Amino acid sequence: MLYIQWGRKVDNDYIRLAAFLGRFDITLVPVKPEELDYFLVKRQVPVLMVTKSISQYKAFQKVREESFDFFLSTGKIRLFHFNSFKEEPSYLFYKQKQNYINVPLPLSLKQITRFVLSHYIRFEGDEKWPGGRRSRLPQMGGDL
Repeated sequence: MLYIQWGRKVDNDYIRLAAFLGRFDITLVPVKPEELDYFLVKRQVPVLMVTKSISQYKAFQKVREESFDFFLSTGKIRLFHFNSFKEEPSYLFYKQKQNYINVPLPLSLKQITRFVLSHYIRFEGDEKWPGGRRSRLPQMGGDL
């Protein structure tokens, strides 16, 4: 699971969340928003983002226009957005597709962990074999 890191330093929320989620064998990887596309693979990737301050919210607005809207519309990410601000009206469409999950703050760290675990387990349970179905050869010379 990826964690959006707004500053240069890793924040305390990441350290505490990584410790809580690590107990359940979920690795939280901090990435900067502009580096997100390097971590995307063929299947949908869960992304955790915490927006608490106005500076983080402004940075989110900028990155949202540049990349998040595209990643959500193509289904490349499932965004867990914990924020202290009003929900983006343009994200209601993605919310219906369950690509965008908005959770208002304040919440305790245990509540955030429980919420992420409940959705993450359901998300990982939907995983399918990437190879598709095995091809079958047509029957030759059946009824001659």
